[in-house]
This record gives sequence, C-alpha cells and structure tokens, in this order.
Amino acid sequence: MRSTIKLMAVVVAACVALTAGVFTVFANSPGLPRASTDNLARRAPGAAGHVSPPAACTDMEATDVAWVTLTADHHIDKQVAAYDSGALDITPDFQYSCAPANTTIVTVFSLNGLTLFTDKEAIKARNTVGYYAYDLETNDGSPLSDGEWGVQYFNNKTLLTTGSVAVGNATADPSQTSTATVQGVVQDQAAQTPIVSAVILVLNPGVKSQDFLKNGEQASDVYATTTSDSQGSFTLPKKLVRHQVFSMLIVANGYKSIGNDTFEINDEADPVSITIAMTK
Repeated sequence: MRSTIKLMAVVVAACVALTAGVFTVFANSPGLPRASTDNLARRAPGAAGHVSPPAACTDMEATDVAWVTLTADHHIDKQVAAYDSGALDITPDFQYSCAPANTTIVTVFSLNGLTLFTDKEAIKARNTVGYYAYDLETNDGSPLSDGEWGVQYFNNKTLLTTGSVAVGNATADPSQTSTATVQGVVQDQAAQTPIVSAVILVLNPGVKSQDFLKNGEQASDVYATTTSDSQGSFTLPKKLVRHQVFSMLIVANGYKSIGNDTFEINDEADPVSITIAMTK
C-alpha cells in the first residue's frame, strides 16, 4: 500500500543521524518477572552492527536487537530468528558503546502490538563496550503466548533500539507488529520523476520540525535518516514504532524543503510505503 503524504514547507540547513527518542511511561503488568542480565559472556554472534567505545562516555549508542537463547548459567548460547511454540522464555539483547553515569535501562515488551510489561534497571557507568539483555519469562513458569513479541530499550527517556520476534507459528497480520519499516520514493510533484540524493530525516518523538531548526539541528534530536537512490527510492534504517507521532523532514537540492509533524504508522502492513512529492 502506497500513500502520498502532504507536507508543509520548512527550511533545513543540515541533516544528521543518531538514534534517540522519548520514553512514554507504561503501566507494569504483574504477570511477567524481571530477569535482566548485564555484561553477558557471549558464545554466538549477537546484534547486527557494531559500536566502538569512546575515550570518555557521554552518550550511549546501541546496535540492533538480537534474539538469543541462554545457557543454564545465563550466558548467551545462540542467536535465533524465532522461538518455537511453548518457549518458556525469550531474550532480546544488544551491544552498547558505553554507559554514562546515571544510566537506567528501561525495557518495554509487547505482544501483537499490545504493551504487556515494562521494567527498569540502573547499570554501572563504564567507558567500554557492553551487552545488555532481558530474559523474559512468566511468573509461574508456563510457556509464553504464541505471537509477535516486540521489545523497546530506552536509556532513561531516550530510545536506544527496538526489535520483534515470532514465538510459535505466528501467522498474525503483519500490521499487528509493534514496529514497521518505512520505505518509499521521493519524486518531482510536477514531472513525477525520481529525485536523487534527497535526505529523509525522522526526528525523535516529541521533537517538532521548527524546534529542531531553532535549536540548531541537534544530533540528539534525530531518530533516523537516509537518502534516496538513483530511482528516488529509500528505506529508513530504523523501524518506527506504531501509533507514535514522528516529525519528518525532507530536503533535496533545487527543491523546497518539506516536513510533517504528524507522521504516524498505525495498522498498515509492514513494510509501509509512502510517496513524497517535492516542488521547486
């Protein structure tokens, strides 16, 4: 499904990319316990990507989420693409660049798009790369429900990384996942020809386009960014959380910069395709 988004004109001088976000407080669910594991010993490949530790830690950066199984002593056994029906636990983990002082990891789990459980844990400050995981299981030891499980990891109020995984023969409608990939094409509105090297930038939830510009286009305000290819096509490198409002900015040489402060993914099938039309 492809839809055209109508955007208001803005002026953007530069576009930068880091990962961040705004945490919305969820109510705890009593049916799931806390079982986090920091500083894991790894026995298998983990989250996609790699982060390098800085000389002095001022900001935590994270890789994509990897879903893993654990040994009896809570070391990582192997990475999995899905879990069998009847799984007693699921474990999403990620690698982080370092941990500044006063870091609190907030973990939010959802099932088929519905938030079920959230927890938080303060971790020690460190200037070296580390791993963080949350081993989710039920209080009574019963199997987890089949379906599409999602996780969001925050550093206090900043979104670090997200991921989803199927448990059992999950054939749920892909529109019911908690996150979705956004792809599309940028084109000339009059000629309907592709626009090459347009920059597509998504801001953190709660950051408006005009505030981003007035604040000097801070890297910490950017959620994800990418550029269009020779066909005008693009895919955002980071999935967007459904039912969350984002601001989107698009800039291209020779065209009016445009933006939208109400961009939201609801129940569209994943991936979500959009068309962005620009004028000179």
